Order: sequence, then C-alpha cells, then structure tokens
Amino acid sequence: HEVKVGAAFLAQKSGAPILPVAIKGIEYLSWKAFFFGRRKVTVIFGNPFLVDRTKNLAEISEDIRLKIKELYDNN
Repeated sequence: HEVKVGAAFLAQKSGAPILPVAIKGIEYLSWKAFFFGRRKVTVIFGNPFLVDRTKNLAEISEDIRLKIKELYDNN
C-alpha cells in the first residue's frame, strides 16, 4: 500500500521512535458489519525503532512500510 511521509517527517525532525502497528481483519469491513456483525480484528504491535535521520523522507517511509509489512507477514 501507499505510504505517507508524515510519521517519517516527525521521526526525522524529533528523533522519536516509531512503533509499527498492523491491523488485520478490517479489509472488507463495512459500516453495517462494524456495528451489527461480529468480526475478528487483530492489532499487532512491533518493536519500537529509531529511524536513520540522515536518510530522506521517502527512504524513511519505506523503512517504516517494511517494518509494518513484516508484522503482516509474520503473524
């Protein structure tokens, strides 16, 4: 999926760690199913990591995307 650069920008400027999070089970979730159906939603938290502040925003965003992808692939 497309990655936005907002988290990368904040991490680069502040030095704050990134906490990767994957949310499974909402791919086909409609409003009706959200309120009236039963659907299993799983939230997976990865380990916080610091970004390389010397990289540009696109590279940092890709690093974040790969960490999130690892969560989806390993769970």
